[in-house]
Amino acid sequence: MTEIRLKSLPDTDDYWQYQFDDMVFRTESLSKSNPQRIIPLGQASGILMTYMAQHRDLLQGKRVIEPFAGSGPLGLLALHLGAESAHFVDLNPRVSDFIYHNAVENGIPNHRYAVHISDIEQFRPQEPFDWLFANPPFVPTPSKVLGALHSAAGPDGNRLAEVLIRQIPQLLHTTGEALIYLLQLEVAGRPLASLACEEFLPDRSVEFTKGWQYQLPFESLVTAYRDQLLEQKPAIDEWSSSISEKWGEELIIDSYVIHIGPMGSQPGIRIRNYDGTKYGSGFFSSRDSLQEVVAENLI
Repeated sequence: MTEIRLKSLPDTDDYWQYQFDDMVFRTESLSKSNPQRIIPLGQASGILMTYMAQHRDLLQGKRVIEPFAGSGPLGLLALHLGAESAHFVDLNPRVSDFIYHNAVENGIPNHRYAVHISDIEQFRPQEPFDWLFANPPFVPTPSKVLGALHSAAGPDGNRLAEVLIRQIPQLLHTTGEALIYLLQLEVAGRPLASLACEEFLPDRSVEFTKGWQYQLPFESLVTAYRDQLLEQKPAIDEWSSSISEKWGEELIIDSYVIHIGPMGSQPGIRIRNYDGTKYGSGFFSSRDSLQEVVAENLI
């Protein structure tokens, strides 16, 4: 089967556009200095969308939720591939217009989806979902740095990931599954989010697939902040020291896709290297620096 990839289309100063198969999506440009800007699509969306396209049989007639929805690419693609309904959850009130625009552009009627302007921690579904697809904010952010709503995720990058993992038992059927993309600090070879999975999902299988060819030290992220925010060096140094004191000096950073399986399906945590067999061959890209990650977070 030919692998479908997410492609960038010609953009403008205000909007960036993307194509996946015969679908198109509009987001906002990173040049918009608005903390509520709508996040562009990238590696995270591309990986999850490729998996969905290659496993469309798993989506037929299913109820789907996309937390931290932004422009709604994952839920809308699920509808396009045969899901019965999709629910989008996001704190940002501006997402409604973008999801509506992208639904209209792709011929998806509004009775098939619902948008909830809500904190995912407070959201209570009327009934659980079959699939959850999410690209939550995951950029570790110094406490005194104002990050964009779509990226900033607390000092170690896991504040919202932990909230989402804690909510999984309320959001998913016992037979439901989830795919979540995260950037992760690793401690002794383990991503931090695995700690929350052990605590809140003891009866489910949780597979972490690490992505980059070359892992980077946490100090690469610290340097990227220092380079772009020279005037905030004391705050960045304070943050860096607090992370090292909490988690140790030998921290590295990597990207992951987390696949949370149904209850009772070989429960436990598994960590595997990316080999191109599960999430497509072209989206996990190695990085030489984390300058772009920091730039996406700043406003």
